[in-house]
Amino acid sequence: MVQLPMMLTMEANTKQIVQALIESKRMGCEVAVFPESTVTGYHPEMGKEISRSTVQTALGEIASQCAALEISAIVGAPFYSSDEQVKPWNAAVVIDAKGHFTAVFPKIIFTEDEILNDIYEPGTRQSRTSFELNGVICGILICIEYAGTVGDFTSDYCYEFLSAMSPPPSVVFVIGVMNMGPDSNAPTLAQEAAAKYGAHFVVVNASDWGFGTPTGSLGGSLVSDPSGNIICLAPWNEHCVTLASI
Repeated sequence: MVQLPMMLTMEANTKQIVQALIESKRMGCEVAVFPESTVTGYHPEMGKEISRSTVQTALGEIASQCAALEISAIVGAPFYSSDEQVKPWNAAVVIDAKGHFTAVFPKIIFTEDEILNDIYEPGTRQSRTSFELNGVICGILICIEYAGTVGDFTSDYCYEFLSAMSPPPSVVFVIGVMNMGPDSNAPTLAQEAAAKYGAHFVVVNASDWGFGTPTGSLGGSLVSDPSGNIICLAPWNEHCVTLASI
């Protein structure tokens, strides 16, 4: 679980992603999981740098590093699915240990700010499926797809996503930029959802905004086992790589 601060440029974010992959490999990691919008940072200005060429360059560097290190990664990034797509997806990009893009999952449900900023094109529910990574069937949820609308934390909310995945995932990766602090129900939700679906839930959150004053409590990435026990917890508001074995 890689908690990174959200920098203002794609170049700065890509550089720290590459360094985090090196650190993850050093720790013995097989799959490095990054938060939502890691490549751009999640901030009001993130749309200014996004283009086909800048996205291709950033993801190319990350994929090359995965291949060189022989490590897989799940990265939050913009993604253009075709030359005709005007606005990119806000996506989870899955890269295997050979540097191949094996799956791309667009964010389906947007926050009010995302709708207002109009940077991304939403995906469809049919586009979210389970996938195989390192021999394990996995699923992905992005931000409020996991927790529902702001303040509406319920494990029932992600049922429609997970129940449609066939075969059912044994590991569910949740990438986001979320309040995971003491006043949030998000950690408890991971435990409830893991027990309900009989899967490991790996929730990976950004560490801090990387600029200005942090809002809420970021970080706090965690792993819940299928019994609903938290078996690994990363600290709040701290830039770190936390290794969990599942």
